[in-house]
Amino acid sequence: MPGRKRVYTSTSPLRHKAKMERVFLGKVTEPTGVALATAINAEWERGFGTYKEAYRKLKEWLAQAHPDVPRGLYGLYRSFLFKAMKEIPSGADPQGLINEFASKCGLDPNVLAAILEYFGLAQVKSGEEVSKSH
Repeated sequence: MPGRKRVYTSTSPLRHKAKMERVFLGKVTEPTGVALATAINAEWERGFGTYKEAYRKLKEWLAQAHPDVPRGLYGLYRSFLFKAMKEIPSGADPQGLINEFASKCGLDPNVLAAILEYFGLAQVKSGEEVSKSH
C-alpha cells in the first residue's frame, strides 16, 4: 500500500519475527531458521530504538535551543537528522547535506549545522572519525 505510514507497536517485534521465521524455515533447518529469525529481529528492533530515541532527543533539543522553529517543521529536521546519521559515517559531506536541505526544504542552515554538532555528526576535518556523543 503506497504511502502507508508504518507504526511501531507492541506487536511489531512479534510480527517481524514471525515473518522472518516464514522466510527462513522452508530454506534451512528449523533450529537454524528460528535462531536466524531471532537474531534478525533483535537487530531490527535495535534500529527502531536508535532512530526513535534520536527523534525524541531532537524534539526536546529543538524546543529548548530553537523555540522559534515551528513544530510543523520538526519532521523535516528529523529527515535531515536520519539522513545525516546514515550518510555521514559513510563519508558524506556534512556541508553538502546542510546545503541540500536548506535549498530543497527551506530549513535554516544554522539550525541544521547545530543539529550535527549536537548529535556529534559534524566533522572538523575531512576523513576524521565521527563521534556520536548523544
